[in-house]
Amino acid sequence: MTAALSLHRLSEDQIAIRDAGPDARAREGCPRAAEIDRTAEFPEDLRQLLAKQGILGLPFPERFGGLGGQLLTVILAGPKNSQPPARRPV
Repeated sequence: MTAALSLHRLSEDQIAIRDAGPDARAREGCPRAAEIDRTAEFPEDLRQLLAKQGILGLPFPERFGGLGGQLLTVILAGPKNSQPPARRPV
């Protein structure tokens, strides 16, 4: 069986976003996810991290102060995985 062909080539910016951001955000957010869910409040330090990385402005057009990112770029900026790494049972 052959490997699936990619119908879309990532730009250099998309590759950089894909490779750089999610790990840092996961390290900061995953350990605190239960607390965030419990309190229904988004921590200011995580908001600042997302803003500093430009993630918050990705989906908005440049004319409104955003980065005008395509949907694929916004998806690439998200976590590599929707859940934190599984821990081994003790």
